Amino acid sequence: MPNRQNVWIIDPCKIFGQLLAKMIQKKYPRADITQIERLDQANSCLEAAPPNLVFIDSSIAFASCIATIKTIRRKLPKTQIVVVAVDDCEEYEQAILNAGADFFFSKNYSSYQRLVEFIEKNNPTANTT
Repeated sequence: MPNRQNVWIIDPCKIFGQLLAKMIQKKYPRADITQIERLDQANSCLEAAPPNLVFIDSSIAFASCIATIKTIRRKLPKTQIVVVAVDDCEEYEQAILNAGADFFFSKNYSSYQRLVEFIEKNNPTANTT
């Protein structure tokens, strides 16, 4: 039986975080999902319960979001990092990806469909840190 894997959702908006958690839990019931509202909470938990997959809402201050991505990438290089954003401008996306995120999705409808497809194809219980 595979080990349960940690999935983090770092999002100050409880509603979106809960929706994302439900989507993941429905598809992968063995995933342990932790919802985190503040970046400082995430940084303090990195070593205690390292995630295999992290979703970060970039509505958190941009510089802090970039710093968190870099910290996770440095400390946990195998962890997949997915950034979800309201703003879908190309420069913003490129900065997020250059910081070390693996995927970038905006919260618009077409990107939401891509996010659902990503969750369906990327089983967080199959990843290892």
